[in-house]
Amino acid sequence: KLDRYKWTIVNKPGHFISIPKGDIKIDHSYQRDKINQVRVNEFASKWDWVKLGVLSVSLRDGFWYVMDGQHRKLAADKRSDITELPCMVFDIEDQKTEAAMFVGLNSNKTAVSGVDRFKALLVAEVESAVGLNKLIQSTGHKVGMSSSGSVVSCIMCVWKCYERDKARMESLWPLIADVSNGFPITDVLV
Repeated sequence: KLDRYKWTIVNKPGHFISIPKGDIKIDHSYQRDKINQVRVNEFASKWDWVKLGVLSVSLRDGFWYVMDGQHRKLAADKRSDITELPCMVFDIEDQKTEAAMFVGLNSNKTAVSGVDRFKALLVAEVESAVGLNKLIQSTGHKVGMSSSGSVVSCIMCVWKCYERDKARMESLWPLIADVSNGFPITDVLV
């Protein structure tokens, strides 16, 4: 397959190490200028090693630079109990290559759809998601992305309304389901 499809390998594999957080630098010449401080504070206040994952770091000129994970690194900096961060380190020749890797790392990410997030909430047995799913099913609807039929395609919008005021959503849902008249329920209708 390598010859047939002309598959290539662009970089060498990285190696995993834990690095003291104070030793990891941020190159502000290419990293985001706008820091989402709410995101940093939320991560810092509810530290979760699983959500942290692994930072992508370059080893350039004898220093470690974060390529992917700036917000997570800044959150760790706020905590005195977090001293090291798990990192996948790549040997990068220069700043130009490092900046290109930053673009590549942040260009190929796919956001999780609202429908997929809701399915995960159901499997995790989050009480409000389970309750909302029962309400949706009570009118013959289901959560999904179909463009036809009795489908709720704007589930995150509906879930936020349900969490904000469960009683109001429970009283309005039959009307919303009736008005949809067999068409998918969208955020515009909700």
